[in-house]
Amino acid sequence: MASDRSRGFTLLELLVAMAVFSLLAAMAYGGLTSVLDARAHTDRAAERLDEMQLAFAMLQRDLHQVVDRPRRDAYGDRRPGLMLDDLRLPPRLELVSAGARSRGVRSELRRVGWELEDGVLYRLLWPTVDGGMDEPQSRVPMLGEVAGNTVEVLAFVFHYHGLDGERTTSRAWPPPEQPNADLPLAVEIELEAEHTGAVTRLFALPRKENDR
Repeated sequence: MASDRSRGFTLLELLVAMAVFSLLAAMAYGGLTSVLDARAHTDRAAERLDEMQLAFAMLQRDLHQVVDRPRRDAYGDRRPGLMLDDLRLPPRLELVSAGARSRGVRSELRRVGWELEDGVLYRLLWPTVDGGMDEPQSRVPMLGEVAGNTVEVLAFVFHYHGLDGERTTSRAWPPPEQPNADLPLAVEIELEAEHTGAVTRLFALPRKENDR
């Protein structure tokens, strides 16, 4: 009699096959999870980098458009076109910028500020240059809120010519010994965030014709 060649799988063979399939599926799932986690990590890092680059680009634009034009506060007192009181909490950089445009034809002056509060770096805007209250009309979060890259340190260092003509630095502006100083030569920004670490940028400021 001929042997039966149509014999199916035994229960043991099915169990072995299922075990092998489960092992391969687990390995494939683990590999896919690792790839997805790496992709998500890369996307978050890219988002944080984009957010930081945008913040520095806006800072650079404001500083490049700064105008050495004193303004009047709500009490009529004169304030310099660029100022930072390092004793104020939180410290706030304020400046008069020529960046705003009226109907796309000409530039108008505006009052701009930068401030770090609760781990978020804000860009501040006031409706007018002169007068108005101390608090801005708008506070736009630039870094530390969207991508969760909390800002831990923000410091400004002003490079300028001292009374002796030599280059020096100050963390307040105007410097206490030169309350009527012109704009500094450059502003150095020290920023440290939770995920991107410490970053330093140096931005040159516009100079008067006779200073070039």
